[in-house]
Amino acid sequence: MSQKFYRVNSVTYAVKGRDALLRNGYRAEIVKNPDLSRGGGCGYLLRVDNADSRCLDILRRNGVRAFAAPEGETRR
Repeated sequence: MSQKFYRVNSVTYAVKGRDALLRNGYRAEIVKNPDLSRGGGCGYLLRVDNADSRCLDILRRNGVRAFAAPEGETRR
């Protein structure tokens, strides 16, 4: 199973992004960013199971500014 993390700019975008991904058949969860030292976003990530190249497109089409999170932000 491939799991991918996307950084968002606010908790509002995290909720909106999670809902958009769920509507499109992806399992997505909102998680706290364990590494805020990089200074990005509000401290939340979207964790998406079975992520593929369509996920970022779905987020952007639904008005969610999201970026693939650097590897260091995804470790717990």
